[in-house]
Order: sequence, then C-alpha cells, then structure tokens
Amino acid sequence: MADEPVKTEQKQINGRINGKFAPGVSGNPKGGGRPKKPPELREAAEQSLKILQGMLNDPGTNDKLRADIAKWMYEQQFGRATQRIAGDGEESAIKIEMPDAIRELAK
Repeated sequence: MADEPVKTEQKQINGRINGKFAPGVSGNPKGGGRPKKPPELREAAEQSLKILQGMLNDPGTNDKLRADIAKWMYEQQFGRATQRIAGDGEESAIKIEMPDAIRELAK
C-alpha cells in the first residue's frame, strides 16, 4: 500500500478557504473600490489650495502664517518627519500601567 498524502479538510466561508481568499476571489464582491468624493468637495479643495498658494506668495502675509502654510503644504506632499521615541536608561520608551481591577479583567 503506497503512502497517500494526508488531505486536510478545507472550510469555505464567504469565498474564503481556511481564512484566506481563494485564487480569483475578491475581498470586495460589490467592486468599485472606495466611493468617489463629491465633485463639490474636490472643487472646494482646489479653491482652498489656490487661496493658500496666494497667501504663501503674498509678501504682505504674516511671516509666521506663511511658514505654517509652507510647512503644511510640505507635509501634505511628502509626509511628516519621523518622530523618535526614547526611554530612560533600561526602561522602555513607552510604559503602560493598569490598575489591578483592569489587570484582572485582562487575564
């Protein structure tokens, strides 16, 4: 008698086999992806951007406001700078303390 490979039982639920999508099955059966934003919102965003660009280029605008606008525009384009978190000595950077009552519930 030849040794046959052991087959595991596969469970199919909502297009998934053992918790993973089967080949060719979408996780979004309705399709279409994320809903489109209303055109009015896009127009308002474009108008706001033009206003900010005008303020940024206007020498009469307060220097602090111009710097804030420039920083915001930069962050929108390239993302914010990474913030480093450091702990003291041997302790970790983040410490979580729980009251005893909550600790008991977490068990």
